[in-house]
Amino acid sequence: SGAFSWEDTILTADALAFFGLSIFAQAIVPLLVRMFFAIKNTAMPFIAAILTAALNIALALWLIEPLGVVGLALAFTASSIFNAVFLWVALRFRVGYLYEFTIIQSLYKITVAALAMGLVIQVTKYLIEPFVNMQTFMGILTQGAVAGGLGLLVYCLICLILRSPEMLNFKASLQRKLFKKYYNPQESPGAEKM
Repeated sequence: SGAFSWEDTILTADALAFFGLSIFAQAIVPLLVRMFFAIKNTAMPFIAAILTAALNIALALWLIEPLGVVGLALAFTASSIFNAVFLWVALRFRVGYLYEFTIIQSLYKITVAALAMGLVIQVTKYLIEPFVNMQTFMGILTQGAVAGGLGLLVYCLICLILRSPEMLNFKASLQRKLFKKYYNPQESPGAEKM
């Protein structure tokens, strides 16, 4: 306690931001690897992993001096995205159509909702700042919790308005588990054409 300065906090936030850019790649790689396993091709994920590790090491060595720890995060992010793209392209050549148009439609809806969420969070942070002590843990926690909660609410509402299949699946799952008498299976994305 007390050994972590504000500069360290900024550095950690910057590194986290770069790590965050690769979340989509880290989420899709296990799915792509399982698809290769399903078609009995274990060599391609192995080759992709070796190339990704080599790229990660090379980028880390190149970026560590000018950017410090942020360079390590950037190297990891770039190599993770490379891994996802490599596996996607290899699988596309192997099996053909991967429903890219449907994925792009879904990505568009999620992106619109995420941008609105980010805007609401940023505005809310500045609106809350005068009412809390930003020099204390509780002040920062309150600001983050209120802004994040409001942003999450906006994200969910926009996804529902745009009829995002992922959000409709999530809503249907909640209804099945929590509100069985209100559940309408016709609202689930499986009941309609995507």
